[in-house]
Amino acid sequence: MGEFGAITKAIPSYYQIIQVLGAGGMGKVYLAIDTRLERKVAIKCLHWDKNAPHHRDRLRRESKLLAKLNHPSVVQIYDVIEHNEQLMLVWSMCRVAH
Repeated sequence: MGEFGAITKAIPSYYQIIQVLGAGGMGKVYLAIDTRLERKVAIKCLHWDKNAPHHRDRLRRESKLLAKLNHPSVVQIYDVIEHNEQLMLVWSMCRVAH
């Protein structure tokens, strides 16, 4: 299935996965390029075993809250992807100061 597994089949072809940014108990976040708008994005994807309806509902609520916010310290939501009951959020990329 390639280097990034099932996610490459679940997302639209205009998102090209570059690397994994991080992973936790709920899922993974990938760095990708939106080739339509030529910008970097982050794609949050739940682990398949965390893809129960209540987890998807939580992610939908998160996306709706993010869509209402506009602040330099909060990522912007660009897209919500649903594929075979898998839900993914596409966010703006932000720089993290260390």
